[in-house]
Amino acid sequence: MRAAKHTAPDRESLSLKHLWRFMAFSLPYWRSLAGGAVSGVARIAMGLFMPWYVKYVIDDIGKPFVDGQITTSEVWSRWGVVTGLLGGLMVVHGVATLGRFYFPHRAAASAIRDVRYQLFSHLQRLSLGFHTQRATGGIVARVMADVQAAQQAFDMI
Repeated sequence: MRAAKHTAPDRESLSLKHLWRFMAFSLPYWRSLAGGAVSGVARIAMGLFMPWYVKYVIDDIGKPFVDGQITTSEVWSRWGVVTGLLGGLMVVHGVATLGRFYFPHRAAASAIRDVRYQLFSHLQRLSLGFHTQRATGGIVARVMADVQAAQQAFDMI
């Protein structure tokens, strides 16, 4: 018996091929993924407002009050504005955080549902000979492991 000459495919091209095929399942859910990306950028941008907030408190409230340039009522008025802005920013930050995690998870769950549907419908189309030659538990275990690996990959995105 002659040994078959088998060359292993390039691992990198194989990985990219599978990645692009895998990403095709997420394409119908690009709006959710874009919403997650926008929410993530907004969440990061909220961190840029904190130095501005501290600068405003020191330069426009604290220092003028200590120097006697503004009255106590003006200080409280400015504090009200600053507190309202900070409260609004915290609400926006909370909504952005929620969107950052909700939208991508929603897209991932939908894409995984599509993967499962296609995988199980493919299994249903296979011949009876395929199913009689293989243990049912082995097929189901492999399918579930593959789908779980896909779920973990989507969760990392």
